[in-house]
Amino acid sequence: MSSAPCVTLDDVVGKLAELERIYLAQHDRRAVFLTVYGSMSRAMKQRIEQRTFADNEWVERYTLAFANLYLEALQAYDRAQAVPKSWTLAFGTAKSGSALVSQDLLLGINAHVNHDLALALDQVSIEPDRMARHADHTSVNEVLRALTDAVSERVSELYARGLSGIDACSGTLDEEVSNFSLVIARQNAWESAVALANSRTDLERRTVRKLLDVRAAVLARLILVPNLSPALMSACKRVEEGVWWDVLTAGRQPMDS
Repeated sequence: MSSAPCVTLDDVVGKLAELERIYLAQHDRRAVFLTVYGSMSRAMKQRIEQRTFADNEWVERYTLAFANLYLEALQAYDRAQAVPKSWTLAFGTAKSGSALVSQDLLLGINAHVNHDLALALDQVSIEPDRMARHADHTSVNEVLRALTDAVSERVSELYARGLSGIDACSGTLDEEVSNFSLVIARQNAWESAVALANSRTDLERRTVRKLLDVRAAVLARLILVPNLSPALMSACKRVEEGVWWDVLTAGRQPMDS
């Protein structure tokens, strides 16, 4: 696959879809994040083409910069080059297949949103009208919210059929929680982009970038905390595999005993 950066939204959609196909064929769990990210990129392309943002050209540049940061990290990891700590944990965990599908997804989202997003915003600049830029940045939340159900079903179908059972039991609660968390993460990314834009020296910029790296790495390690308990991980994997009723009823006596 070409290592050249994407220059159009078609490039982004095509490259993410190709990577997803490759990883699925290889049973590489990095496909989990790509399934979600590919859906998001297709939706963003459609919304931009429909001219739904105030400055569609800026949102297009922002979407391209964001995607290229992910692809750069992925290529660097495969070449054994240095990558941000959060991406090292995300890619390494997914390749090992040792974690939950939900953890693989969260690790990818964490690295991309909590580390990369502020850098993408900085690349395309939040100037000259920060309020207008922020409004478009916030409007992306609606695109993501509209995708939640379809993406959840796709992840369940491809990787963890038990997730659909959890979703049925929780109603819209899990979607509301995940959307709320993503909104907060995206707002934090905006604030970090503002800090980068306001930086007066190279040292200040390096400090903000370092804090992005550290914070995303800490969050990645928190996502992996359940792995410290083999019993908990075993139970959670059974839930993801669809054996969730057995887990819920484990230890109960039959009613006619």
